[in-house]
Amino acid sequence: MTRKTQMSIFIVEDNPMYSLYVDTLLKEQFNFKISTYESGEKCLKDLYLTPDIIILDYVLGGIDGLAVLSVIKKQLPDTPVILLTGQKDINTAIQLMKAGAFEYIIKDKDAPQKLADAIVRIEEEKSRKWKRFILV
Repeated sequence: MTRKTQMSIFIVEDNPMYSLYVDTLLKEQFNFKISTYESGEKCLKDLYLTPDIIILDYVLGGIDGLAVLSVIKKQLPDTPVILLTGQKDINTAIQLMKAGAFEYIIKDKDAPQKLADAIVRIEEEKSRKWKRFILV
């Protein structure tokens, strides 16, 4: 088994301007292969590409983020999913975290830094797991 040299990220966001904003932020800070999706349905069709991280909005046209998250966790249980949403409802956040979200980030002025911090934590965790795999 070979390790990917470049991590891949799916951005699932129905607002094209916000999707471009997140894409640009990530490309400025990280060396990722980024794929963007305007709907959960389109993202789910490409899960066979096994992204390393998925950034998911909660409110999408069509199926919502919880439904998308549920399918992702069934098909790719080890893939971290970061919810990046305007939903400030604590019950929604709790429900999504219980469903397997790695992080729940509200779209506000602190969102870019919180997103970068979450991605760094994921990278560090994947690196530790990879080192354990090699040492075994």
